[in-house]
Amino acid sequence: RRQRQMCIRDRDRYIYLFDRQGHLVWKYFSADPISGFGLSSNARYLALGGWYQYLVFLNNGKILSQKEAEGYYKKGKRFFERGNYKEAVEYLQRAVTIYSAHKEASTLLKKARSERRRIIKEKTIEGHLKQGREALDKGFFSKAVQKFKKVLEIEPSEKRARMHLNTLVKKSLRQAEEHFRKGEYEDAIH
Repeated sequence: RRQRQMCIRDRDRYIYLFDRQGHLVWKYFSADPISGFGLSSNARYLALGGWYQYLVFLNNGKILSQKEAEGYYKKGKRFFERGNYKEAVEYLQRAVTIYSAHKEASTLLKKARSERRRIIKEKTIEGHLKQGREALDKGFFSKAVQKFKKVLEIEPSEKRARMHLNTLVKKSLRQAEEHFRKGEYEDAIH
């Protein structure tokens, strides 16, 4: 049976609140969660008024509310729309931390994280391709092969890496044939 949230009490009077995925959302020290208080799992936020409300939070003595969560959501959304996914993740995470039931913030946070991972992956691929081309231009064929293979490990369908590897294979075959014709059998093998 899947519930939106699950509350567990242990014998030391701690009360734990978990979300649907089983992540710890709040940890309380109170026999009565309805009239008690809650401390977030990262110990940065304190909830007053019970776990079911998420209405008032304290962060270093500053009162935070659903309204502030909405403000963080709007800032995060603007950053997302501009393509600044790192900042978007930061503000959307704040919104979700303050008000975990904010569905739009949660959804956009997942998208922002996904876009950020995609961009990091693209930058990594571009970096390896550049290093591979530089090694190829300098005649460091084994290093070029390593870089292009690394690209294919990250993204198996990357056409540019395949093209460069095919070029390297053709060059290697031509060089081997050349050495073989000259009778340089050792060089033909290597």
